Amino acid sequence: MQMRIPLFLLALFIIACQHRKIGVPPEYKNAAEQLADSVTDIAVTSDHFTTIRIPQRFSADNEIRLSEVIDSVWYLPLETNDSSIISYVDQVNEYKGNYIILDILSNKVLAFDKKGKFIRQIGHKGKGPGEYLHPTSFVVDTARDEIIVHDDHTSKIIHYDGQGNLKREEIAKYRFVQFVKSGDQYIINSDRSDNVHLDRILNSKLLFASGAWKVNHTAFGYDWETQQDLATNRRALIETDGHINYNPSYSYNIYRITDTSIRKTYFIDAGNYALPEGFDKNLSIEDFNRKYEKDNGNKLYISSAPLESNNHIVLTLNMNRQYIFAYYSKKTNKLFCNSYFNNDIPWCMGPANVVDVIGNTFVGYLNAVEVGEHRRDMEKYGLTKLLPPSFIAMTDAVKDIDNPVLAFFKLKDF
Repeated sequence: MQMRIPLFLLALFIIACQHRKIGVPPEYKNAAEQLADSVTDIAVTSDHFTTIRIPQRFSADNEIRLSEVIDSVWYLPLETNDSSIISYVDQVNEYKGNYIILDILSNKVLAFDKKGKFIRQIGHKGKGPGEYLHPTSFVVDTARDEIIVHDDHTSKIIHYDGQGNLKREEIAKYRFVQFVKSGDQYIINSDRSDNVHLDRILNSKLLFASGAWKVNHTAFGYDWETQQDLATNRRALIETDGHINYNPSYSYNIYRITDTSIRKTYFIDAGNYALPEGFDKNLSIEDFNRKYEKDNGNKLYISSAPLESNNHIVLTLNMNRQYIFAYYSKKTNKLFCNSYFNNDIPWCMGPANVVDVIGNTFVGYLNAVEVGEHRRDMEKYGLTKLLPPSFIAMTDAVKDIDNPVLAFFKLKDF
């Protein structure tokens, strides 16, 4: 089977963001106070890294048999009611036995228990205390027992307790896309963010800030003026396997980040499929597709942040608006990578849209319609007798108009 990405899903992964100088918001007054007296750059080291080579031919002859890759898989339907409707799953984290989910389309942060029952919304849309307009990332801070949400539209950082109650909020007087927490420090993805009021950080993709959001270090310099238009809403920073990984948009490098160091750990060698060095980023998405996809050869790029567990790396790639999945063993350097796959596990609904990793478990989601289609296919070909009773009960309960279903899977030692 060959999977093609629907255009409406592609639009969620790649968005032409038109940042323009629209003046400094009043809340950014005295913004320079949030820069250290001496903001220094952190150098990137790349002495030792692992190369993962992508096959230069994808065909049904070397399709991925999911039984060779997946060790176990299970699903969790999420309760659907007027308060819990989800449009898109961008981030999933575990907190005190519950799952916290960020929906960047509906601008919600929602909590569900381990059985998928809706518990509460963390914060609400609005401009008042503890409210947000467009949350773009959140962090679970277990040390302080709180959930921290960043609102891109107001530059607020809102701290909630586990019950969703407001603890405090603060304003970072600069724009950014996403953040993670490392000890008492914040590591911030500011790629293509409009910080014309703070020249020192305008052309930096990464910021390193104190707990008071004062920037001490920067990294990954670029030209904001000429590289701002082609943007994605994908996360570039991922807390994974007990550390923080960074994969810049349209880059083939994966870096390991600490408070004071950046080390290149993996290089994805796409061969002839790779975008040209220094390719033109100041494009609309239409021009990008025309220039680097079907009209001028097949070009492949990493479409969502790479996820790493103790033993594996999972990559979701894109070429010609089509998903290509890659599963890599860190122990053996073996790679399964293809746009074609053979779903020979009846209760596995194929590769999911993978968004996070919790321990050694990768977490993705399927739309409810996909669940129904899989069940109907099983019935059509007389294969329902191969399905476990628990899986049948789950698919019976999911209606096409319901919330997405979370998909959890572990990989084999291949």
